[in-house]
Amino acid sequence: MYVRNVTLMMAGLLWAGPMQAWASTDEENMKAMEAAAERVKASAAEFRTELQRIRAERARTQAQHGEERRREAAERAAQDRKDAIALAAAQKESEQKARELKAAQEKARREALQRAERAEQQRQAVLAMQREMEDMILGSQARR
Repeated sequence: MYVRNVTLMMAGLLWAGPMQAWASTDEENMKAMEAAAERVKASAAEFRTELQRIRAERARTQAQHGEERRREAAERAAQDRKDAIALAAAQKESEQKARELKAAQEKARREALQRAERAEQQRQAVLAMQREMEDMILGSQARR
């Protein structure tokens, strides 16, 4: 019986050694898995933080582009107003020049008409003088 107890004890010791090794391996595995889980949690938190940063950056960029588009539209509208004002001024100036040209043409026409009337009056006066001269010559010849 003594041999049997010793044999069982020896078998237990032989068995207990690997069991402790397995136990320590399981414990190490648990610690490693817990550490891996913590790293995954940390990575997930970093990912969420980075995702929030990217979303905020995208929103800021979209807002900035929207503001740029609004500013460009306002600048185009202002330029369109300036162009319309300049066009109206140019048309007004063109109309003014057209009126001035028409007035100058009318003045030139009146002056030409006055010159023609004076020339006709002078021609009539010359003709009248010539008739008088002819009448005087005929009258003097008739008296003779």
